[in-house]
Amino acid sequence: MKKKNYLSFLIFTVLVITGQLFAQEMQIRGTVRDVTDQQTLPGVNVMIKGTSTGTVTDINGLYQIRASVGSMLVFTFVGMEEKEVEVDGSRNVIDVALRSEISILQEFVVAVSAIARDRETPVAISTISAEVISERLGSQEFPEILKSTPSVYATKDGGGFGDGRINLRGFDSNNIGVLINGVPVNDMENGRVYWSNWAGLSDVTQTMQVQRGLGASRLAISSVGGTINIVTQTTDTRKGGTAFYGFGHDGYERRSLSLSTGMMENDWSITALGGRTTGHGFVDGTEFDGWSYFLNASKKVNDQHILSFTAFGAPQWHNQRWPRQLVQTYREHERGIRYNPSRGLLNGQYFNSSHNEYHKPQLSLNHFWSINPSTTLSTALYASISSGGGRRTLGTQSAWYQYDRNTGLPTDATKLTPDGLLDFDYALGHNETLSNGSDVIIGNAMNEHDWYGLLSTVQHEIQDLRFTGGIDLRYYRGYHYQMVTHLLGGTHYQDVLYRADTVVSRNVNREPHARLGVGDKIGYHDLGEVGWAGAFTQAEYVTPDYSAFISATLSNTSYRRTDYFLYFDDDSPHRARFLSEADNNLNQANTAQAQGNEEAYDSFMLEYNRIMNMQAMQPQTSDWVDFLAWSIKGGANYNISESHNVFANAGYFTRAPFFRFAFVGFTNVINAEVNHERVLSSEIGYGYRSPFAAANVIIYRTEWLDKALVRNLGQGLIANITGLDALHQGLEIDFTLRPLKDLEIRGMFSYGDWKWQDDLIAEIYDDNQELQDVVEVYAGGLRVGNSAQTTAALGANYEVLQNVRLGFDINHFDRNFANFNVEDRGDPRSIGQNSWQMPSHQLVDLHLRYRFKIAGLDATLISNINNLFNTSVIRDATDGVRFDPQTQAPIYGLPETAVVFYGWGRSWTTSIRVRF
Repeated sequence: MKKKNYLSFLIFTVLVITGQLFAQEMQIRGTVRDVTDQQTLPGVNVMIKGTSTGTVTDINGLYQIRASVGSMLVFTFVGMEEKEVEVDGSRNVIDVALRSEISILQEFVVAVSAIARDRETPVAISTISAEVISERLGSQEFPEILKSTPSVYATKDGGGFGDGRINLRGFDSNNIGVLINGVPVNDMENGRVYWSNWAGLSDVTQTMQVQRGLGASRLAISSVGGTINIVTQTTDTRKGGTAFYGFGHDGYERRSLSLSTGMMENDWSITALGGRTTGHGFVDGTEFDGWSYFLNASKKVNDQHILSFTAFGAPQWHNQRWPRQLVQTYREHERGIRYNPSRGLLNGQYFNSSHNEYHKPQLSLNHFWSINPSTTLSTALYASISSGGGRRTLGTQSAWYQYDRNTGLPTDATKLTPDGLLDFDYALGHNETLSNGSDVIIGNAMNEHDWYGLLSTVQHEIQDLRFTGGIDLRYYRGYHYQMVTHLLGGTHYQDVLYRADTVVSRNVNREPHARLGVGDKIGYHDLGEVGWAGAFTQAEYVTPDYSAFISATLSNTSYRRTDYFLYFDDDSPHRARFLSEADNNLNQANTAQAQGNEEAYDSFMLEYNRIMNMQAMQPQTSDWVDFLAWSIKGGANYNISESHNVFANAGYFTRAPFFRFAFVGFTNVINAEVNHERVLSSEIGYGYRSPFAAANVIIYRTEWLDKALVRNLGQGLIANITGLDALHQGLEIDFTLRPLKDLEIRGMFSYGDWKWQDDLIAEIYDDNQELQDVVEVYAGGLRVGNSAQTTAALGANYEVLQNVRLGFDINHFDRNFANFNVEDRGDPRSIGQNSWQMPSHQLVDLHLRYRFKIAGLDATLISNINNLFNTSVIRDATDGVRFDPQTQAPIYGLPETAVVFYGWGRSWTTSIRVRF
């Protein structure tokens, strides 16, 4: 019996010890990140599988949990793939990277896009997730989602669909590098970004990151103020799709449908999305109709190779508002801030004089090659072929439908109905009586392009070192012309200029009285070609405590211009006639010289040279003009502890002048006086991270040297303004707090000190590039306009009920100076006169999100109210001038002479998204 009891006790003891071993608990901690951009993820659910025990990651993506050895931790987050990790007892730190529910191509997209990493990449960054975009964008312009980011000023400009603009650290979009999946989209001729071309981009954006200052991009792009890096979806790994419907103020409607095959057995995956957005617009007469589409087809060839084809675009048309108006005009008009002077009547129907329609599809074929565990090669071959333009009133009586640009008021010539609308029916009646063609017509200013590029990046890692290099090749053809779209009652149109008693055609290859109709090109017709060849390299050193990088670029920009209207075609009969006349003069000159008649010789040669030097006789296509530019930048980050880090970066780069500065006026004459622009930038920053708070403090300084300005002054005179320098420096603070599990508080403050640096010289040249005059421009010390130099924001999200989140954002804008042309400040009596400072203002937005089930499907209801208190605020302004009646000295900075655009009043949207 004793042996039996002893044996039972022994077995029991072994079982208890074994059970205790398997039930041994450990304190597990770690960080959860998004594999897309390596940003930490707050609010991730961390559960022990099969139990109700769990926790949630804090504001910095950190978690702590006690779990038994052998148990499984389950990580879940909305929009991310669920991930399970076993607690094997060998480690108590388990870091997890969650992959969004997209395809294996995400690593490729991130590699190409140069996404910055928190506490590693030493640059100032703000990252906006797809969830934030879907919850807060509503009917706002795409750039407005960034308005609570330090040093960002984003507005709707005139208020039309897609007409938004954004400034970053005081620089406009010409000087902000914008990348979509690592591919630059700034216009190759002027650096601009037209957001109406990307109106549907919000539907497919996975991550949007703002890198202020030099940024992390390895390419030689226009990052004077910073970089906006947009990463789109690739393909969903889960079979299914989403259906979306939204509606709101002023007839706003938005609908979209996406479908995905998921990853199929043959390793193909396909995702497609289509959508449409329509509405009447908050501003009168700004109706719009925009479509969007997205297609991605991906193939995992094997473990080393992935191929992907992506196509997306957003064909749209929208009416616009132009020009800006005096504040008094809005106050006195019955429509108030909704007033649109562009609105008119044609055949009794509403018709806008300002209208835009455009389609810019982007196609890319991507290849990702994992050469070995430490080396990868990413290559993107892309193309964009665009079409569209903006409406214009043209002809000898075009002033009938134009306003005074300085006041926004109608002139004595402006034709208005009794209700104050533009009276296009007046032109119908007038043109019907004419036999020599319409005096005024409707046309489109077309700006189309073909753009092809190749971007290839190789990356190699050796322990803590990462080396990156690549090439960036682009070729661009921009087509610019005006086109007849409506004859306004006339039988035809004659595209002519009146010079003294002579009538000449605007197209030297066409007879002056040629009868032109709808579809014919008029006004101007030219081609701009841009060739770009760049190489880049970067070395990075990354450890848990230290990280540093240095990168360099070298690029050559080549410009060539072809003009089909100013210069004779090679086979033009007009050219042949002038050549015959020139040859005749040359023959007579030779005869006179042989006869010893020097006076006759000089006379014939003078006429010969006059003909051969005529503008029209010059080649239609200019020579190529090249600009070699380079850059170097570097930075370092030091993680002092898990809570504190510091970083610094600095860089210097040169930039080729924009296309229009490379030529004199709108001719093929190369501008020999234009210079490279130079930028010297630096910043230092401090970061703090804890379970309950995250904060950043950044000080920056950017010197913009030799900014190019070329102005056509008319009468054959061109102003080359050289040596224009600006200094942009300031302080940026942002923070996020999570005092409670269900409460998040965020805020920011930025203070900019942006000024033009010096008075400078403007050189006036004639058509032959001969110096005619030198004038001084008094710009030194003037505040840079067009962007608020002080901004602040405070916002919060609170889970008021399970799956119900309510949030608000308050934005403050101050020290916002009206836009102005520096070259206009040529009177010494205007020294020190800043442009008008717009009144400071605050805007409050409210947003609500509710997640629930419909027939077992996941659904999300979202509501947004922007400008909750319906505040009337001036968001955009151009400075005016008044002259002293006694001295005629100019007086700038007056509120009564500035012309402005008000922002929208209260607007709202509600939407539902169902995932199946």
